Formats: sequence, C-alpha cells, structure tokens
Amino acid sequence: MIKLASIVLFLLLPISVAFGGGHSQQAGILNISMKVPDSEVALMDELFAAHEKWIKETHFLSGNEEPVLVSYKVLKSPDFKNSSDPSQGTTGNTIYVLSEVYERPAGLKKHMDLNFPRGPEMRKILGKYWPTVTFVAFPEVIASYP
Repeated sequence: MIKLASIVLFLLLPISVAFGGGHSQQAGILNISMKVPDSEVALMDELFAAHEKWIKETHFLSGNEEPVLVSYKVLKSPDFKNSSDPSQGTTGNTIYVLSEVYERPAGLKKHMDLNFPRGPEMRKILGKYWPTVTFVAFPEVIASYP
C-alpha cells in the first residue's frame, strides 16, 4: 500500500510542484537521483539516451520560447561500499542522477507539460526503486556561484 501511495504521489508531483511555491528565488531546476541494481544498467542507459535525444528535439538553448535549458546532465556512478575507498568494491548497484536547469521556472513547467514519450516506462522504473529515489523540483535557491 505504501508503494502504491508513493507511485501515486510521484505521478501527481509534477502537477503539485508546478503550481506550488511562491518563493521569490524558486528555480526551474529538476534533480532526480536513484539507485538501481547493476542488472538494470543497460535499460537505464538506453532510457536516458532516449531522454537526451528527446530533450535535444524539444528544448531550446536560448530565446523566449520555453523550455530554455541552461544545463542537462545525466550522471552515472557505481555504488561503492565505501565511497572514500573504492578499492573495497561496489554494492552491485549503480547510482544515476538526472539534473536539468532551466533559465526560468516556466521552462521546467513546460518541460513537464511536454511529456517524454517514454515517461510511463521511466515512471515504472522510478516506482520500482522508489525507496532509493530523491526527487527535487522547483527548489528554493539558497546559495549560488558564480
């Protein structure tokens, strides 16, 4: 039941964060991190490759038409047993971090409205590994450099 509630929350989250807030420093930033078994790495790599292709086809790097993307990164790292001593080996999991930064909050809102065609598949994976997922959207920026 908790897993079902988590999946429902995830599916509704884009709607709630898009209209929530009111912070004057609210940013058009999305960060999702998750840990998946190494057996899912090929699928995740393929999904993120498809996502990157979709981003390049539907997002802008400048101008006034949303979404204007400032930065897009997908990070991948072995989940080390001891991150300060990688020689101790890995846990058998891989960590992914998706980071999207938009010029304006409206860019992230538009991104969510566009609906990645493989979104249902991505949400299924996120739901499957929900206990390891961190989802941050439209955060308040409290420090920045430069």
